[in-house]
Amino acid sequence: LIPKTLPAYLVGDGICDCCDGSDEWEAAAGPSPPPTGPCPNTCAAEAEAARLEVLGAANMQGEGSAIRATYVRSARRKMT
Repeated sequence: LIPKTLPAYLVGDGICDCCDGSDEWEAAAGPSPPPTGPCPNTCAAEAEAARLEVLGAANMQGEGSAIRATYVRSARRKMT
């Protein structure tokens, strides 16, 4: 995934900003973790969602290119 830079005030605030929970180490290590518990590692799920989004965009681009190619062939036939 793309690295994320967080301002210091977002670190240890009890809100999971990083997919691996690395911004909440102080809260998780403290005597009482936040009510939601330690941050779950959602990096793999986020990476898979991003991968599927990129694949979907690539497929859509491929379909659009194929449609465009049919228009170009049709226009060339009409010109001759």
